[in-house]
Amino acid sequence: MNTEYKKNGYLIVRNYLSSEWADCLRFFFLKAKENKKTKPDTMSPGSHGYWGANPYELLLDFKTDFLKKLLKWDSIVPTYSYGRIYQYGSTLLHHIDRPSCQLSVTVNLGGDYTTPWPLWITKNGHLTTQALYDKGLTEREVNFACGFTNPDGSMNRVAPIQPDNEEWIEVNLEKGDAMIYMGMLLPHWRNPWVCGKNEYQAQLFMHYVDEKGPFKDFKYDKRPGLNY
Repeated sequence: MNTEYKKNGYLIVRNYLSSEWADCLRFFFLKAKENKKTKPDTMSPGSHGYWGANPYELLLDFKTDFLKKLLKWDSIVPTYSYGRIYQYGSTLLHHIDRPSCQLSVTVNLGGDYTTPWPLWITKNGHLTTQALYDKGLTEREVNFACGFTNPDGSMNRVAPIQPDNEEWIEVNLEKGDAMIYMGMLLPHWRNPWVCGKNEYQAQLFMHYVDEKGPFKDFKYDKRPGLNY
């Protein structure tokens, strides 16, 4: 496995998509929103999302071989894709992802903004989360232990407070750039976006699992296949 990814829990790849690819996918998303095919996103209040859109699923599948070579991980398979349009007032709750997101990729598709909206991650947070799983905690117990959820399993919507012993890393992605990360293990979030009221940013997420690992049943997110 790629040593930098394994050590840090994430890897930044500049120009993961060409500018033209990003523009085309963003154009599709805006048309989908115009045609009311997107939905308000509960994980990211103020945003709109689109799950499993055909063009995103195609790219999800197409990029699998690239990821296998980059990460030196031959047994990864796609699960699902998801797109968001962030806009004025959007936020992204402090969280880790579900089992379909063992390996995740987030790509900035560009938009109309002065500066891209940064993503935040916890340095070495993947090690802390893995240690909880190693103790035998369930997914729900891990989320509660980390403060991501409430006792009833609902999302904790209170902004995170940085502990003295924890380092947070700001990740800035330009159009076409991607962060490849351990979605299930690495805590990530976005602070409320203070931007112009007409500004927006489109983001694409592509998720994968190891078909030989403990989450192999989540291949295609338990669907017969991808949406194309």
